[in-house]
Amino acid sequence: MISPTFRIAGDINTNLSLRAGGEIDASTSGRGNGGEITVNSIDLDLTEGSNISAQSTGTGIAGNIIIPERPFYFTLSYDTQSNNKGWEIDGGVIQGIPKSSSADETTLLAIFPVGSKPDDLKQVSKALGEAKVTKVLTQKSKVEITQGLANLDKNQSYWAVVTSLPLEPLKVYIEGEESGIELAQKALEKANFGQKSLYVKQVENPTDADLHLQVREGQYEIIQDERPLVAPINNATEAIEALEAIARWRNILNLKSPQRSQIKSQDVEMEVKLIGYEGEDGEITTNENSDILTTASELRLEYK
Repeated sequence: MISPTFRIAGDINTNLSLRAGGEIDASTSGRGNGGEITVNSIDLDLTEGSNISAQSTGTGIAGNIIIPERPFYFTLSYDTQSNNKGWEIDGGVIQGIPKSSSADETTLLAIFPVGSKPDDLKQVSKALGEAKVTKVLTQKSKVEITQGLANLDKNQSYWAVVTSLPLEPLKVYIEGEESGIELAQKALEKANFGQKSLYVKQVENPTDADLHLQVREGQYEIIQDERPLVAPINNATEAIEALEAIARWRNILNLKSPQRSQIKSQDVEMEVKLIGYEGEDGEITTNENSDILTTASELRLEYK
């Protein structure tokens, strides 16, 4: 438990598990100010009854608790159990790894030690090696180590960060307030661990765009066919993250079963039940009787 009464600052640099009664607290109840705590835990596990709090019940100013965004990576390990032994990552089609049409166009990876700091993952020069995906399965992919094989131990696991994808990026036209456009362009240039986004590309001609990103009064709207796809977003970084999420979902939606597959399109059915709704206060209200939506139903979902 960390509970500063006066101004105390500190970092948490280890994996953290808060059980019932445990808390991270940067609150104040008197005239003193709460401290600033940065939680650099790769694994942050909260169970029911634990608490993260920063509030003021006195005249002082509550502190800040900063939880940096977890870097996105796959786990690279050596499979010794299957008939096809070799290196693999725990990501496949479902996780957005695309199947390539040729061996020359495939997903490329940079390999880092487990526990690497987010800033280190942005620098390929600090990587232990490099790899390329050779076979994409449903939830894992086989890879070939192309550089740094001598640095790897088959009994250890590593982090693998995607550096290149064999995909046509989502084309986006950015328009509106100049200051907001500049922020979006900067976010786009650094979206992939300090490098250009792998999923989104800015185009200069609006007729070439799949989507439009409009900047109005400091907010960002993602537009398709003159209709907003998401609620207004307050900053450029989150707007680019939303566009990348849309691009990844589109890649999954474009997947098709191979021609030799015995599963026909009419063999799979999906049933959607409306179990509740979110009120203006943000609370979820559940329906006593769930409504099953049909093809005649109209339902607009909001991306969050």
